[in-house]
Amino acid sequence: MLDKKITFIGSGAMAEAMISSLLRQKLARPEDLRTSDTQLQRVQELHEKFGVQPFTDNVLAVEQADVVVLSVKPQRLAELLRSMKGTIPSGAVIISIVAGATIDKISKGLKHNAIVRSMPNTPAQIGEGITVWIASQSVSEAQKRLPGRSWAPLAMRSMWTMKITSIWLLRYPAPVRRMYLSSWKP
Repeated sequence: MLDKKITFIGSGAMAEAMISSLLRQKLARPEDLRTSDTQLQRVQELHEKFGVQPFTDNVLAVEQADVVVLSVKPQRLAELLRSMKGTIPSGAVIISIVAGATIDKISKGLKHNAIVRSMPNTPAQIGEGITVWIASQSVSEAQKRLPGRSWAPLAMRSMWTMKITSIWLLRYPAPVRRMYLSSWKP
C-alpha cells in the first residue's frame, strides 16, 4: 500500500488505466484517489466504476495531495498551468505524462519544483508497456520510489536516470531492446 493521496488531473484512458491498476494491485484505496476533469460525466463515471473521489475543480482536487499526476492533452496544458499556478502542496511530487511538456515548463508554470516526467506508452493501458521517467533534482529519494511502485501494477518496467543517452529496457520474457533517446529533454 502506497498510503499516499494521489490526484489525477485529467481522466482519460491512461489515467483510468493507472487508477485501475493501483486498485487492482491494492497499492491504493479508492478514498485516497482523486480524479479531476472538466467533464463532470467522466469523473462521475470513474467514481461509479472505482469509487474514487470525483472533482471538476483542479485546485480543490490537489488539496492535501502527496502525488499529482498530470494526464491532460498537451493542448490543454497552458491553461492548466495558468489556473493551477502555486496551488500544489509544497510536499507533493508532480508526475507528468503530458507529451512534450518539459520539467522546466511544468515547474515554472506551476511554481513547484518536485517534478517527474514520465513517458508511458500505449500498451501500458493494457498492462503490457514500459515507462521511462526522469526526475528534477528537487525530487527526494522517497519520492523517486513512487513512480516505480505506481507504475509496477501496469506491468511496466520503469527506470530513473539523470542523464539519458541510452537505456536498456527489459520485459521478461521479451528480448532486451535498446532505445536511444539522444534528443529527449527532461
